[in-house]
Amino acid sequence: MSLMPFTRDIFSPSEDFGFPLGFPLTGTAKLEDIRPMPLDVVEKKEHYDIKADIPGVKKDDIHIMVDKGNILRLKVETESKKEEKKDEDDEKWHRYERSYSFAQRSLRMPEEADLQHIKAKYEDGVLKLVVPKTKERAVQNRVMIE
Repeated sequence: MSLMPFTRDIFSPSEDFGFPLGFPLTGTAKLEDIRPMPLDVVEKKEHYDIKADIPGVKKDDIHIMVDKGNILRLKVETESKKEEKKDEDDEKWHRYERSYSFAQRSLRMPEEADLQHIKAKYEDGVLKLVVPKTKERAVQNRVMIE
């Protein structure tokens, strides 16, 4: 038996919390409340292309954030409310339903990714991100020992 070296994919999610690509925050959640967010990440010569399938949401429900450690975080929060009323002779009937869904994906981007100049576009249910690469690689500083 041989041991295989442990390697971590640079695009691995940093926080999935054991849920399938996101999780709902309601106590009465059903399987359809969980919004999967499949991603495609392609490295090109001068940038990274990232595509996320997020159908059925408004552009304002999508949040793109950059955290310490070159973490690119995509978050989607949606809320909907339904109200029905029925008035008859001796009866009033009300029904209110609310639903809330939440999905989040996090990517640890390579050091050369320029996360300050991301271009984003949301069209036909697909979020497209272009993350440019920096021209310079990070300079390694040598620390002198006293």
